[in-house]
Amino acid sequence: MIFCTGTFIETLCQRFLQAVGSTVLSMVSLVAGAVTAFLIHMKKIRRLRSLQGRIAGEIYKVGLPTALTQALGSIMVSAFNGILMPFSSTAVAFFGVYYKLQNFLFMLMNGLG
Repeated sequence: MIFCTGTFIETLCQRFLQAVGSTVLSMVSLVAGAVTAFLIHMKKIRRLRSLQGRIAGEIYKVGLPTALTQALGSIMVSAFNGILMPFSSTAVAFFGVYYKLQNFLFMLMNGLG
C-alpha cells in the first residue's frame, strides 16, 4: 500500500475535481496520472532489460500461455457478437448479460474452490 501513494493521490484529486464539477481540471489530473504511470513503468522496463536473456525467456515461457488464454476469451466473445449481430442487437445484448452472469458465477466457484 505504501507504493500505491501516487495512484491514490491521482484518484483522490480526480474524484475531488469531478465532484466540484471542473471537468477540464479533472482531465488534466487524468493526463498527469497517466504520464506518471508511464514514467514509472519505463523505469521498470529498464530494470527488466538488465535481466539476463535466459531469465526473461523463462518469464515469457510461463506468462505467454496465460496471456493467450485470456486473449482467446475476448476473441471468442467478439466472434460470437459478430455472429449474433446480423440477427439483432437484442441478441448481442442478451449474450452480454448471459456472459457477465456466467463469469460472475465462475468467479464465485473458483473462489470457493
